[in-house]
Amino acid sequence: MFNLMGFVWPVLWISLGALVLYLWLRFVAWSPSAKGAAAAAASHSLWVGMLAWLLSGLQGAAQAGRIPPPVLPSKGYPGNEVDASAALAPESVAPVQFLHLEAIFFPVMAVLAVHAIGQLTWPAPTSPRRQAALEPRHIKDFVEPALAIVVAAVFVLSAAFIVWIAFLPGYTATTTRTVTAVAESRSSFDGRVTGWQLALPLGIALLVLAAGTLLVMWLVARRRELDSLAPAQNRALRRICMNRLLRVSATVASGLGAVAGYYAGIREPGTALDAVVYPAGIVNMAVLIAMLVWKPQQLVPTAPRRGTVVAAGPS
Repeated sequence: MFNLMGFVWPVLWISLGALVLYLWLRFVAWSPSAKGAAAAAASHSLWVGMLAWLLSGLQGAAQAGRIPPPVLPSKGYPGNEVDASAALAPESVAPVQFLHLEAIFFPVMAVLAVHAIGQLTWPAPTSPRRQAALEPRHIKDFVEPALAIVVAAVFVLSAAFIVWIAFLPGYTATTTRTVTAVAESRSSFDGRVTGWQLALPLGIALLVLAAGTLLVMWLVARRRELDSLAPAQNRALRRICMNRLLRVSATVASGLGAVAGYYAGIREPGTALDAVVYPAGIVNMAVLIAMLVWKPQQLVPTAPRRGTVVAAGPS
């Protein structure tokens, strides 16, 4: 029987969280600032970036695809020699319970939602006359080429990891118990689901992340100009938003590839220990560090004259 409340409560909590986020970002963007409109815009953009970064972790999905060994009850006392064993084969269990789907999809949806809500909370134009842009705005006009190339490479590499694990076999999780007159010993080995069963949700999550990132980038480029900022400041603000969106999307994409790498590191029971060094994890850490230090330019606090170049710097 369908558990209606099991579906309704998560939807209500997510909706409430989105509403609180919207109200907070709207307050940050609309509240008067003694330092001026540019300072308020910079604070709003920073909040969006920090919140998205905090929600982008995939640590909960690190064990996705792993089947824990079955539990055998203890005899409780030494007895005659008794051997017992139990096994959980990938084809004999419901794999979905070992995929950690919530931990895979939540960071993807959270990052996209935070950045999209951030764009929707900017103050609406207050001027009675609409300010028309002198030239059409395109996504490429506000993206750092080097950053775009690195982010694209991260997505491609993660996709390659995910495609690779789709062809890996599943392993049976086993537990063996031996009870003698003086002692009881056990040996347990983790198993894993068939590779395509994990590759499917990881691939879908990566595609959603890529499509959602492009959609939010389009939203950033097409958003109306802020009346309180000079043209150069509006352009700089769009570049800052693009920078922070691409950096956090790259970390999530890299994390999805790392989940695939952790799965591949699960060895066949009884043959070898699990991998101690995960190449995908090393790549993921390198991407994380690179994205942390790849800071956007700074939004200057005072309105520059038209045509003035906004100075670069950390923010």
